[in-house]
Amino acid sequence: MTSLERFRPTAEGPTALFLDTSGLFPYFHRGTEEHETATSFLGAVGANDIPYRPLYTSTYVLDELATLLLSKGTHELAVTALDRTLDSAHVTVLRETDDGFTSARETFEQYDDHEISFTDHLSASQMRDHDVDHVFAYDGDFRTLGFEQIPR
Repeated sequence: MTSLERFRPTAEGPTALFLDTSGLFPYFHRGTEEHETATSFLGAVGANDIPYRPLYTSTYVLDELATLLLSKGTHELAVTALDRTLDSAHVTVLRETDDGFTSARETFEQYDDHEISFTDHLSASQMRDHDVDHVFAYDGDFRTLGFEQIPR
């Protein structure tokens, strides 16, 4: 099994975690370099071997995930990912609020020297609203936005 030490929370006890597209995509798509690691990690989280709770994602992440899986995988894979995420008893899917959208727009405009997606800014706004400091992602954008990115 792949070492999961770089995925462990920095604090003791349950730690809220946001699931980003760049973390979920390799979990669902076997053709990625990170598939085995993402699968091991999310399996350990599901078994509560790594204490991440509650788990969050967003409608925007699911939109990105389904679109990416459709273009790089199959329609069936995209539907499976949506169903498994939406039907999970462990994952809360966050929807945007007007205030969150406005906040994301403001930070998107401020970060004019970075190419951070608007979706990542929306996710960051939702994470702040729900006191989530950790994010499962393989791109570095969330570190730039001030979050603890897993894996380290």
